[in-house]
Amino acid sequence: IYTLIKTFTDNAIRYTPKGGRIDLGFDETAEYLNIWVEDNGPGIPPSERQRVIDPFYRILGTEQQGTGLGLSIADTIVKRHQGRLKLADSRRFDSGLLIIAELDKKTL
Repeated sequence: IYTLIKTFTDNAIRYTPKGGRIDLGFDETAEYLNIWVEDNGPGIPPSERQRVIDPFYRILGTEQQGTGLGLSIADTIVKRHQGRLKLADSRRFDSGLLIIAELDKKTL
């Protein structure tokens, strides 16, 4: 879970402009613990959201260093907890990304 949170926050820090905002939180339902990070960076276009989970895939023009493995690793962790990784537009900001790890409580 530590690696999951670290990956989410590291990506948000890398892609959110200086002076931007990053929120981290969690909530739960009867079945799931949801860990989420939301930022006001450029976000990820809907057409790229499934691809960014693929190992070594990087969106062109981001100018960020890295291997492109972070979200692939996060997805593997989430699946080990019989959960889902969700990427969506920010719910709080005009631009940005919301990433949610929905983890089955029975596996925690």
